[in-house]
Amino acid sequence: MLLMDIVIMNTNNFTRYLEDRLYQWAEWYSRGNFSSLGYSSCSIEYRIMTEGNVFRRSGPNPLPTHAAAEEIENWVNAMAQQNPAMARALRCYYFQRGSLRYKAKKLAISHTQFKYHVDMAHQWLLGCLNGRLEKD
Repeated sequence: MLLMDIVIMNTNNFTRYLEDRLYQWAEWYSRGNFSSLGYSSCSIEYRIMTEGNVFRRSGPNPLPTHAAAEEIENWVNAMAQQNPAMARALRCYYFQRGSLRYKAKKLAISHTQFKYHVDMAHQWLLGCLNGRLEKD
């Protein structure tokens, strides 16, 4: 195998890895109120039925975390500081349903411009990932 083939193969794997991370990020952050903040996770009747009392176990329940999704969210927030249109397009691409044309219409930009912003956001995030890997 030529060196260029190895580089292309690694680039494809790296891009696929980023795509997987972005889909995890979208799935994690699109759930919204995943920890029932402000609301009981079950009714008093259900608690009596299942646990035999109304009182909760002692100690706070830990909030769920997803380090990989939170890292992507931090990078997208940093991206939004530098190029808000690129970050909006990326969020719309992963969080909204519908075709690319529908998503572009929601942002009031052309289909081509939407695709350009998403591609540039991918490159920006690949740079972040690459920089993090070089630091480690």
